[in-house]
Amino acid sequence: MRALTATLGCLAVLLCAQGALGGNYLSQFDIPADAEYIGSEDCAMCHDQPGEFYMHSPHAAERGLSIPGTDIAGCEACHGPGSIHMDEGGEGFIIGTELLGA
Repeated sequence: MRALTATLGCLAVLLCAQGALGGNYLSQFDIPADAEYIGSEDCAMCHDQPGEFYMHSPHAAERGLSIPGTDIAGCEACHGPGSIHMDEGGEGFIIGTELLGA
C-alpha cells in the first residue's frame, strides 16, 4: 500500500510540475477543432465496465484529478474530447489505445 501511495504521490508531483511549466499532455495529439468535452458520464453510457472501474480509482473525475491548468478530468483527461466519438456511434475521433501505446 505504501508503494502505491508513493507512486501516486510521484505522479501527482509530475503532473503538477508539467502544468506549472505550461505543458499539456493533450497538445501532443491532433485533436479535431470541432471536438468538444462531454464528460465521463456520457462515456460510461457505452463503456460501463471501465467506467465502473475508474469511478473507484484515483482517476475518477470526482476525485479532482485533472490535467493541470485545465478543467479537463475523468476519461477525457487521457482520451481527449469525446463528442465526435459519441456522435459517430463509437467510430469517431478518440485518443484510444493505438494512440496511447497501450
